[in-house]
Amino acid sequence: MKIKCPNCGKIQNIPDIYVNRKTVKCVECKAEIPLTPSKSSFPKKPVLTGFAVFFGLLVLIIILAIAIPSNEPEHSATKQKKYNRKAVKPIPQGPKEPASQQGYKENHSRHPESTSRPHAVKQQLPEQKYKPQKKSLAYMLATIDKGYVSEGDTSITRFRSLLNQLDRTYVEDQQTIADMTVMARKILRDKYGIDESLRNIMEGMNQIFYQHNGFQYAEYVTAYVQLRNAGKSHSEAVRGLSSLVQALMGK
Repeated sequence: MKIKCPNCGKIQNIPDIYVNRKTVKCVECKAEIPLTPSKSSFPKKPVLTGFAVFFGLLVLIIILAIAIPSNEPEHSATKQKKYNRKAVKPIPQGPKEPASQQGYKENHSRHPESTSRPHAVKQQLPEQKYKPQKKSLAYMLATIDKGYVSEGDTSITRFRSLLNQLDRTYVEDQQTIADMTVMARKILRDKYGIDESLRNIMEGMNQIFYQHNGFQYAEYVTAYVQLRNAGKSHSEAVRGLSSLVQALMGK
């Protein structure tokens, strides 16, 4: 603890062991120096900072704002809503119907088909998804050749018969024979400008052979297209292919 001598003005350091004494002697002038409690020994009072004061005032203002009821006039829409509620009058209802009649009307409104039997419950069957039937090759060929045809059209029956005969004569199956015939017709029309029906092409390929020896349909339909491109008619191309086959087979 530091203390100033009132006689000579010398500042001296007093050990803590002399704090409880009433007086001490000055080192310089040997005068008695009264000891009084230092202000620094007392605990300092907390000092409120500017932020704490501001925060306290803000809390006080919020509390007062909540506690004091607002005297502002009500919104016009709220007043109109309250006025409308008061103005609405209950609608008068007629005589109450019996419970059985009410139940019948409710059931009839949900199930109008049960008019003859009010209490009957229609059995609900599981829904079956519609699966369209796959069309046959004969039907598709007839449709490509003629456009729309009915299921009982005679051209379908003829295409079916031709597919069966050509399937026995050539090594390809019916699907491949049908695809090759459609391709031959497309080449004749788009590349060479010759319009020929699918039925005539298949009829011609069926007239070339008189026995079933497993020939390739692709080779002979290609030869038919080349002969038609060379200027031969349908009949001339078929006769030419038939003569060629007979010569190759030694007839």
